[in-house]
Amino acid sequence: MNLLEKFNAVTVDVTAKVSEADNKICRSLQKTYDTACVSLKRLIEVAQEAVDIQNRDAAELPEYHRPDYLGDACSVSDIHSRLQKVHGIFISNVISWFRYNYKVDLDTDVIRDAILPEKPDRWNYDQNTWQQYETDLEKVHVRYEDVLEHIIAQLDGFSFEEKALNELKAKCHEAAYNTYRHEATYNQKKAVISLEYGCTYRDWGNPWRLTEAAKNIVKGLIMYEYGSIVVMPHPYTVLLGYDFLQQIVEVNTTKVASVKCFKNNRLDIRFTKEEYAREFVETFLETNV
Repeated sequence: MNLLEKFNAVTVDVTAKVSEADNKICRSLQKTYDTACVSLKRLIEVAQEAVDIQNRDAAELPEYHRPDYLGDACSVSDIHSRLQKVHGIFISNVISWFRYNYKVDLDTDVIRDAILPEKPDRWNYDQNTWQQYETDLEKVHVRYEDVLEHIIAQLDGFSFEEKALNELKAKCHEAAYNTYRHEATYNQKKAVISLEYGCTYRDWGNPWRLTEAAKNIVKGLIMYEYGSIVVMPHPYTVLLGYDFLQQIVEVNTTKVASVKCFKNNRLDIRFTKEEYAREFVETFLETNV
């Protein structure tokens, strides 16, 4: 074996690139998916047998008077359809775990398209092409390691934590700048950062609501304070909810004191120290990842 052959023979264990907790979740998803595939294939056999028996027993009846007692309970076509869909569902479930657990953006469609047989164009009316596609799809069996490989490729060499942090910084930067005017939409005065347009007000119900852009900055505050946005103290839950009652939400953590809304859409974020406000600006608002 020459050097090139040895290089090509090297395989990378993608499971080693994620935690044991992540692998445990993936193995559970794999087991559930594997069992579902076996069960669906058995169901097809049982349903087809039941339909064949019903058709045989009704063979002597006029065609227009043959009953279908089994109905949807033994719909072979529906079971086939589910078997074709279950592979994509499994892929999405694996991706969803990492998206939820690490708060990273992952392109499910790209990964699904890379693993599953290519779907014919919807304007392709050739029946044989579609039948072959459905046959190929039913023969597929997905390994979670294959999904992991594509997930890791989308991290661009970063860890999940680094990828999540970079994406959040980019969202905060986008939320704090007007790309049309090419200027910042916030200002810092001592320990307070003011956003020009960070909230909305109405004179009924819970009157205050943060804009989606401001919510990204609030997530940045959580990351700045705790190093993760999985942690969600109650004041931040209020701010990230649909709407809320208080004009001033007291946060009272080590770095962030409060968030105050104004009827003119201004939003003030008060830090406990000026240096924290300055550091947050430098880390999350000025940084364009």
